[in-house]
Amino acid sequence: MRRSLALLALALLTLTVQCRTANPERDAELASLEVRAWFDVYGESIECDVPEGGCKQNTYDVKYVDLCVSKGFQAKTCGCTAGCSGRVQSLKKPEAASAAAFDPNACDAAAQADLKAALAGKSSGQMKCLTAHVCSGDPSHCDAATRTVADALRETARGKCKKEVFGALCDGSVKDTLACGEKSIDALAFVYDKAFFGGDQKLRRCVRERFCNKNGSAAACDGEDAKVVQSASSALSDPGCDYWLATLCSIDGK
Repeated sequence: MRRSLALLALALLTLTVQCRTANPERDAELASLEVRAWFDVYGESIECDVPEGGCKQNTYDVKYVDLCVSKGFQAKTCGCTAGCSGRVQSLKKPEAASAAAFDPNACDAAAQADLKAALAGKSSGQMKCLTAHVCSGDPSHCDAATRTVADALRETARGKCKKEVFGALCDGSVKDTLACGEKSIDALAFVYDKAFFGGDQKLRRCVRERFCNKNGSAAACDGEDAKVVQSASSALSDPGCDYWLATLCSIDGK
């Protein structure tokens, strides 16, 4: 009788041990069925399927797993990283780079440095030239050296740095004349200077009749004046140079 009881007790003990040592993978699988979502190290919900082609980079974070378990949650491999059954944020997600950093049309750092260098140490007279020519297409305030700088800045603005160049020089007052090329500007400025500052009354009448008077007569222009005005007319036909028309016609009232 005692032998039978002993055998029964041994059988019960064996059954109890077997129950406590169930398959751990099966236990984990059953436990995971209760988890509605898994979260990565940034606290964002993730899928646990391994992507097609496998993992190019495994970001399994042991510290994150330890933190997850210490908070009473489950942890397992999710896809190519560690997943936690609770939202336990271990790391702050890096901020996305600004769009400008990846914008191929953005003014790059080198161009901005060149702009800063071009403006450094300029006198008030030089700045007057740069401002007038860059912001309004008016080179009349420039000497030869400063005009070279102004032309370079206009070319920079024609590229990717229009906002930066105008912002540095124009104080919100801009007549966008960048489309008008420097050769055309020179031709028109020559006519203006000769007719107005040079006091050439005959050329004044020629300009007025050619550009400002709808019923003007071509007879007002002859010889060298006709050639000069024809050069100006060609320049005015260039895209972006029509702003000079108002400037030339202002001669009429001088």
